[in-house]
Amino acid sequence: CYLGSHLAAALYFRGESSSTPYRQNLRNIGDASYVGTVYVGGQPVQTIMDTGSFDLLIFSKRCVMQCGKARLLYDDKASSSYRQGEAFTQHNFGSGSTMSLEAYDSLRIGPLVDPNQVFWEVYDADMPILYSGTFQGILGLGPPESSITLAKRDATEAKSELKDRVAAGTVTESQREAAKNYISLPSKLKETKSIVAMLKVQCFSICLGKASGSPGVVVWHDYPPEARPKDMFTTVQVAPESLYWSAELRGVDLGHSASQHQASSRIDLGCKDKSCLAVLDLMPRFAYEEVQTIFSDWRRNGGDCNDLSDLPNIEFSMGGTLFSLSPESYVGNLKVDGDAYKTLPNLTPFMPQLVEQSMRREQEAEILGEGDHTCTPLVMVMDMDLESEQRIWILGMPFFRQYYTTFSYQHGNASTHGRPVARSMSFARSDEHCRPTTKSNSTGEAVSAAGSLYRMQVDASKIHIPQLHKRHTN
Repeated sequence: CYLGSHLAAALYFRGESSSTPYRQNLRNIGDASYVGTVYVGGQPVQTIMDTGSFDLLIFSKRCVMQCGKARLLYDDKASSSYRQGEAFTQHNFGSGSTMSLEAYDSLRIGPLVDPNQVFWEVYDADMPILYSGTFQGILGLGPPESSITLAKRDATEAKSELKDRVAAGTVTESQREAAKNYISLPSKLKETKSIVAMLKVQCFSICLGKASGSPGVVVWHDYPPEARPKDMFTTVQVAPESLYWSAELRGVDLGHSASQHQASSRIDLGCKDKSCLAVLDLMPRFAYEEVQTIFSDWRRNGGDCNDLSDLPNIEFSMGGTLFSLSPESYVGNLKVDGDAYKTLPNLTPFMPQLVEQSMRREQEAEILGEGDHTCTPLVMVMDMDLESEQRIWILGMPFFRQYYTTFSYQHGNASTHGRPVARSMSFARSDEHCRPTTKSNSTGEAVSAAGSLYRMQVDASKIHIPQLHKRHTN
């Protein structure tokens, strides 16, 4: 995807590209997560595609008691190409944590094959969502180099902790071995190749269907935006030195509703005087409270969940281009029974509306009468020290349901010894079939993704909180 636009177009449209785009369907799990099938050692594994993490995790039968339904888990003993490595590590997600062993096996995604792909074989987990059996793997699609950067940070912490324990005379042999493992992990990771590198992926794209229950798609080896019609994509460069697929974000507002267009109705959500960072479902606390307040006022004034036209769009600017998310993208039905939040301790810190909704359901039924009263803002909380870190907005499923997004790499970077580096993200309005469409706006107008959207029916028990959210709340 790092080819010049004319050369890229010539190669793709003459059919001379080394790889043909492959559209991998993603199954919709309760409008809360999407999984695609990958084959590890010839075994099908339902896998979450996660742009906020960096590694391939496969839950195996070594973890049968903690990782869900045994019949669905990967079995290393059933693979003739399996090989165990020497390293081990821990991954922390908002949904829980895992312990894994370094491992190698064949990997196939549709026609894409890697005979010897490194991955982390999970042998222990504290992640209640696994009991539902909806996924047995997590494929991190974040910038591969970030895995090494984070491992270096962990190695520094391990060195410091080991030094303190040795000085205090409290270090045990197992602690010494664990520290040795984490200290050596960065050099081990430098010797391995990510999925992106092994499959020589220049670009991949993600799009989620607009209608509730509709599938999504990952397009591997997608056409570079430079090879598309000129007025189709808006491209922004990845923020320098960022660990994630991210870009500078400006002027986040609750803008106009479909039925109201006065400029005075706009409400500032931040990023006006100081830029924020947009990471490609979660909003900081200040934004969460603003959205909740607007929504609560709307409901008290007779707002009907079957007609969201009086609610404002969320509007923001990336790369100098305005984007707009309609109410259907951030308001939906959050399906959870009265006590479900008690069984989801890892989720409620991010979505306190689980508690609020269960408490107000009977009250609303008494006030509003029988009907559909379960809609709520599908936003999350992320607390962080806003004085020391740049404010972060994570644009996840609501964004991907409205914008076809292409992620582009630069390969052959000397500073990373040839490892692929995140270069840019490109956005186009998507149609009902998750295909990019040309822009219909003129210069300076918002790239609005208005259309026949349907309110999401989100099953709270299927929500997986990615690794990025956990890292920024610790």
